[in-house]
Amino acid sequence: MSAQKVQPKLNLAQGKTYNQNMKIDAEIEQSFAGQNLKMRMMADMQLSYKVNGIENGTFNLEARYRKMTLSMTMPQGNLSFDSEKKDTQDVFSTTLGAIIDKPFTMKMTSAGKVTEVSGIEAVFNAAISQLSQVDDMQKEQIMGQLEQSYGKESISKNMESSFAIYPSKPVAKGDKWTVMTVMAAGTNAQIETVYELADITPEYYLLKGNAKVTPGTAKSNEENEMTNVTGTMVSDLKLNKKTGWVAASTVVQEIKAVVRTEGEELPVSMKNTLTLSDH
Repeated sequence: MSAQKVQPKLNLAQGKTYNQNMKIDAEIEQSFAGQNLKMRMMADMQLSYKVNGIENGTFNLEARYRKMTLSMTMPQGNLSFDSEKKDTQDVFSTTLGAIIDKPFTMKMTSAGKVTEVSGIEAVFNAAISQLSQVDDMQKEQIMGQLEQSYGKESISKNMESSFAIYPSKPVAKGDKWTVMTVMAAGTNAQIETVYELADITPEYYLLKGNAKVTPGTAKSNEENEMTNVTGTMVSDLKLNKKTGWVAASTVVQEIKAVVRTEGEELPVSMKNTLTLSDH
């Protein structure tokens, strides 16, 4: 008797809203002028996704940021921002607060691939336009920070690191499959992940993933882009059997790379932990 085969995939319902709490904890070590500089960045993003339409296996989602916090610990000092902070002197927190609950659109396939993100720039522009106390140059800097941390490419890649996980055909417990993805913005690298259906419980599919990170094929000379990227990723995921939505996951990424800055190539190492929950 052959083992029961199942096909985990996204199976979202029209009109329903699905929640996601994403936490990122990044430890970064960089060599510069003979010194080792250590930095830690922690981000917490709560989002909701309402299914406004389903067409040919692609979900048209109305996405909204519900809460955003960001903190950085660096040799030159610490910074922290919070969308719920009510302080007009804290320009970045005020901007984050103006982004909360504003809708933008995302399209995602049943295989967990993000095919489109639109309207996020308009949300950012509307938030920044309310900042009467800052000049145009500061507004440009804030826009750059928003796009890097919360923009189209960043949110697409963060989503795919936890949702581009599904097998292309039915699998049994113990079966493995491979998924190829690319790393987040500012990083020229590709990820080859081997997933395994580790267990099936009454409510969840439990997946394990092991990935190799290798340099990307794109040629680039952009400042501050990470190149020669190598590393590993280990994932543990719990999927809702009915919807395929990620109920909980942990992805631990260990990366070594080179960053090109002002003509210099500086080695950098990172350990990133990305955790997701659906509440």
